[in-house]
Amino acid sequence: MNHHTLSLDLSQVIKLEEPDDDIDLSVKEGWVKKSTNRFFNKWPTRYFVLESKCLYCYKNLSKTVLIGGINFDKISVFLETKAKTKELIIRPLSLQGFVLLRFKTNQDLNSWTEAINNHIQASRGKKKVLVDYPLWALNRISVKEFKAQAESGDLLLFTSNNLAQSLQRMVTLSDYDHVGIIYKYKAGDIAFLESTKDTGVSLCYWDDFISYNWKDEYKKIVYRKLEIENKNELSKKMDEFIGKVLGKKFSFGAKKLLSRFASGVKAENGQFFCSELVAKAYQELEVIGKNAEASRFWPGDFGEFSRLKLARGRLLQEQIVDFRIKQSVLIN
Repeated sequence: MNHHTLSLDLSQVIKLEEPDDDIDLSVKEGWVKKSTNRFFNKWPTRYFVLESKCLYCYKNLSKTVLIGGINFDKISVFLETKAKTKELIIRPLSLQGFVLLRFKTNQDLNSWTEAINNHIQASRGKKKVLVDYPLWALNRISVKEFKAQAESGDLLLFTSNNLAQSLQRMVTLSDYDHVGIIYKYKAGDIAFLESTKDTGVSLCYWDDFISYNWKDEYKKIVYRKLEIENKNELSKKMDEFIGKVLGKKFSFGAKKLLSRFASGVKAENGQFFCSELVAKAYQELEVIGKNAEASRFWPGDFGEFSRLKLARGRLLQEQIVDFRIKQSVLIN
């Protein structure tokens, strides 16, 4: 079976050419059939968005349910087309796995192929041969990448393994039952400020979190970056806030539940549930308005698809911290 391979072939990639800055990187989106195994004949229709050297795959038109995607800056791929079946195959250079797209017409096939290839040609995956990163892992980040990107004010969201927290998620209609706010020391160490039943309000060093295997208590840990101006000012305010709240008691109970659903009911003064602590921090940092009661926030309110409105800055897309991902490497 003959495949027509586009210009991003192995011989070209290994030359490590500089990406072309003049390539058309227009946004393209639409419904496309997708499969990862043509033999099972399952072709669900998904809503795809090609933007900023990433191919996003959503379950719905409103783009509120992200299924996955490919970040061409993190993995080197090449394309193959099959005109007879109107299919486009996206393969990583490691040849481990593939994504198969099927279009209604050859015109659609050609336009999507050209657009995707443009984003590939402008990507880091074109400049370097990047392997060891999963193909379908757009919303995932390695531990090394997380540590390199994390800054004060960013968020970590947690999904716990135990039953009590799963019940909390059911009540709050959320994927998350815990949240912390990142604090980066001047020396570069990463920690996150949290409030837990065992320690109250405390700073947990990320390296300790890993070395003591506390990460194993969670089935999912999600990172959200806060993009905001004047990070130096934010760091100073974080220092002041931490000085005020460190050592305060943890609080969760009937008042907390009532404060969520009934106005005028406030949680215990000077005590914090995890999301209440983060909300209070964001108020002190002027990221969210001070008119909202911090006690009415739940961990899920800081997720990507919540209705949280920021007074300044913006929280970027959720990224799962994936401890299985090796850092993308350059093949010599």
